[in-house]
Amino acid sequence: MDLTIQRSLLLERLSPGDRSSRKFQETAGRRVGSIGEWFLQNPQVQHWARSQSPQFLWVHGAASTGKSCISLLLVEHLSATQLDSNVKFAVACVQFENKGLYHSLVDFGAAITSITRQIVFQLPESSETLKRLISAPVTVFTWWLDNFQVIWAELEAYFERIYIILDGLDDPDPTAFCDFVAKLRLSDNESSVHVVLLSRFKPFEEVFRRFDGASLEVRASQEDLIQYLQQSFQNNHDGQAGELSKSELAQTLTRWAGLFDHRFMPISGQDLHHSASPTGFGVLEAVSQKLSRANALQRSATFCELAVTSITQSAHGDLIMTILYLLIAAKKTRHHLNGEAILDALRMSDQSLAGALPATTEDLARMCSDFVFVKEQTQVWGIKSPLLAEHLDERRVTHCPTDTIASIFLRYLSKQEFTAGACGSSTALKRRFKGHPLLSFAARNLSLWMAHVDVESISAAFLQFSSKIASIDSYLQAAEAWEFNEESSYDELEAVEERWNVYPKGYSTLHLAAHLGAGKTVVNELVRLGADVEGLDRMMQTPLHVAAYGAQFEETIRALLQHGSDVSALENGGQGPLSIALVHGSVATVRMLIEHGARFDTSDEDLLGECLEEQPQVYAYLIERGLISNQS
Repeated sequence: MDLTIQRSLLLERLSPGDRSSRKFQETAGRRVGSIGEWFLQNPQVQHWARSQSPQFLWVHGAASTGKSCISLLLVEHLSATQLDSNVKFAVACVQFENKGLYHSLVDFGAAITSITRQIVFQLPESSETLKRLISAPVTVFTWWLDNFQVIWAELEAYFERIYIILDGLDDPDPTAFCDFVAKLRLSDNESSVHVVLLSRFKPFEEVFRRFDGASLEVRASQEDLIQYLQQSFQNNHDGQAGELSKSELAQTLTRWAGLFDHRFMPISGQDLHHSASPTGFGVLEAVSQKLSRANALQRSATFCELAVTSITQSAHGDLIMTILYLLIAAKKTRHHLNGEAILDALRMSDQSLAGALPATTEDLARMCSDFVFVKEQTQVWGIKSPLLAEHLDERRVTHCPTDTIASIFLRYLSKQEFTAGACGSSTALKRRFKGHPLLSFAARNLSLWMAHVDVESISAAFLQFSSKIASIDSYLQAAEAWEFNEESSYDELEAVEERWNVYPKGYSTLHLAAHLGAGKTVVNELVRLGADVEGLDRMMQTPLHVAAYGAQFEETIRALLQHGSDVSALENGGQGPLSIALVHGSVATVRMLIEHGARFDTSDEDLLGECLEEQPQVYAYLIERGLISNQS
């Protein structure tokens, strides 16, 4: 077999579907001018990169101080140095996107395997190290077993230095993080590994007790902020820039930069232009007065609300806000949306939005350019300011067009192309994903958005979607499959575990309503139209069984019970709705089922053990009701 193919297979075994190195390559065009280049000239950074000690550098700074820009710059710099150096070294980088989810070493497993894959990729095909790894009789390298230690020792023996950049790891458990760093052999003074972490949090004392490390605080410089503001000013305002003198513009940008608290705050080019004109000077004064007594959190909120006001008062405010929330959702579920996918989504909105759509993705991107960037290589869209993205996410109740987005998903999944039902093979499903780039995103997000929607406002869209059983099967298959962003990573994941055929089968319209927690209005209407509350899917589950999996589905469960759903019905595995709710539900859903006569086997130690582990509040409720003893 060709060595290139063998190496590809080895990489798949190390970390199936991983694309960390490509993510950094794809964002290479996002940097603005020379922003962040001061970091490379910092003596502390240069000493870390060139010397044996310290091996660990913790770079910390508040949100939006340019840390991700710095991490990208560092990767580019080290990679370029690698090409010109006689020293054999490798560069790996990981972007941590799931904040607050790193509580034990296990949570770092994906990062460990990703780093290993990236370093192995940099082994020359001529190296004996690569040939030994390829010939190793191991199906999958597992980071907690001895075979991982073997591969890591091989890499350290080959490379004279290994640089690892960890970006965006905020608030991990200190012990778990130290265990993770120790796994990379940073505790060994002879190790060739050098790690830099970029985080919002200051270093843990435990880190420097265990490892040879140093820390560095970063803040956006005045020069960097001016560059950032100049680009924001120029976005879509090239024609207006000539109306201002250079001195007026420079004075305005300098004043704005002074208000930014050494952070890259979100701001529209229109606000910048307006504040630079004699009639708009009051905008700058008003913001300045508001910030005079504000703390850091209040400052960022002020700028975010200024950006929101700029968006909502613009001609296409509803359109832009919908796009921003689609991009927030995409990042959470690891989907990559390009302009065509976003246009596809917006075409599914009501006429007030769809009628305002521009003809091309380029025009749509220009419309959003103050707050959205487009990656040059992949054309994937993202939100420029993490501060604005977090602000909008925290204020979904007041700012998010939830009903609009849920309706978009429902209408998209109702398209004629999906009425043929589920695909009959993995290849066929991949072909469908490739032909419909929004499908994976819409299917995997629908249930998340239905949990927050005013169901009455979208009941018509839901009833249209659920009226075709084939559309339901198509949706369920896409929702349970691997997320689809690109063919190669999808193929790797599917090779490890085929997920094209794991979706629940035999769902009726009422099963779907239960699956999504669609609520009283939808359940009542479906029953009125003839839906059977005791209908069974392939697993012999009734809609009540399905609804019992939802911790927030009280309204749906209550509606099913009011229509006479049987609380004692058992599915294929012998579980009733209550047994399911004990592990997956909530105190409210468990209480409701018990009050309607549901029972469970109090001697089932496995069930009670799962309940205690997954739902301790439910377990405490069972004790309070006297259904189990405190010694169970």
